[in-house]
Amino acid sequence: MKLIDTWEEWCAVYNQPDFWRDEIRLICAAHGVELRQVEGVFPGTHVGIFINDDTVLKIFCPVRFNTYWKELRLHRGILSGNPIYPQVRFHGVSPSGYHYIAFSRLHGTPLREVEGKLMSAEAIRSLAHALAELHNETMTEGKAGLRCLVHYDLGDDHVFLDDKGRLEGIIDFGDAVRRHPSAEFAIPFLFCLGGDVERIAIFHEAYHAKSEYRINDREVAAALRRHPFYTDIIPFVQRLDTEYARFLLRLLLSDCR
Repeated sequence: MKLIDTWEEWCAVYNQPDFWRDEIRLICAAHGVELRQVEGVFPGTHVGIFINDDTVLKIFCPVRFNTYWKELRLHRGILSGNPIYPQVRFHGVSPSGYHYIAFSRLHGTPLREVEGKLMSAEAIRSLAHALAELHNETMTEGKAGLRCLVHYDLGDDHVFLDDKGRLEGIIDFGDAVRRHPSAEFAIPFLFCLGGDVERIAIFHEAYHAKSEYRINDREVAAALRRHPFYTDIIPFVQRLDTEYARFLLRLLLSDCR
């Protein structure tokens, strides 16, 4: 297999498991892993394939948004050893030149696929505690103000629940950055908590119990405006039509004046 060198070629094959089957066999053989099962791919910029029921093999796009080194550093560093984050099983460069990481597989269900997309109060608190812990461990304060590691894309496809509705884990730190902690909250508040003020209040209380940073809605709105997905998020906020969504829109409009 040749190394793909254009975005157009990548888009034509990245979600076709049969195209990658031989490369997957060679990758597994290089690490002494018997390949018993290939289940298919899941959506994303990179190739994500379930193998052997317990592993997700992520093959990184070589021409755009290659986050291999970032994700490897995070998962072997600050995220290592914490069961709510996928753990690195093996990694390297494939025979054709593709960077890859094999992660332990979370066996829960993405919130996006949960009926009603409702997180229990327990799951909301667990998510808030997990983020508070991550922010606390990486928080610094300097001339630029507070900075910590934020996931930055914590939507309903990256939060997993188990079969009892409890938080199973968080995936995909490819967009993670060091920002003010307020940059973390708009996406989970809107996409995971549905812009519901009662569920957001549960999150606030749980987060504040573990973190000295106090969530400020004006800071959240300002951070949202700087988010690279801002233009995609705003139409969703407008359609959501909840009290919190309307409140956030008012803040965004007032900051434009």
